[in-house]
Amino acid sequence: MAQKAMLRLPYVINLLILVPVCLAMLTSRDGGMATVFQNRVAPSDGLRLIVFGMWTAILIGSLAGLAAPERMLPLLGLQVIYKSLWLLLFVLPLWRTGAPIPWGLAGSFLFIVAVWPWFLWRYW
Repeated sequence: MAQKAMLRLPYVINLLILVPVCLAMLTSRDGGMATVFQNRVAPSDGLRLIVFGMWTAILIGSLAGLAAPERMLPLLGLQVIYKSLWLLLFVLPLWRTGAPIPWGLAGSFLFIVAVWPWFLWRYW
């Protein structure tokens, strides 16, 4: 029982991060895109809706992960892959040139990329 409770932790963390993020994307004037991309990507409704859709899907998958944590482990793997790519292909070049980095988002991504593999290795 304690093992299953531990496995639910990443889904709870996802919910704690994504509920306010998704709400902000719905209510802010630019859909939160300036915060996410530090004005390095031209804001567009299409891009905002893709990001919002993906993060909402992860939020819904995390709700499912509370009920069936083992079945939703691939969701954690998907997060590790896309967040690693974002860090390597978007944040690392910014850091190398000394450009501003969205540290709130990058920090949460770094945490997930560092911690979720442990859950995947331990429980998959």
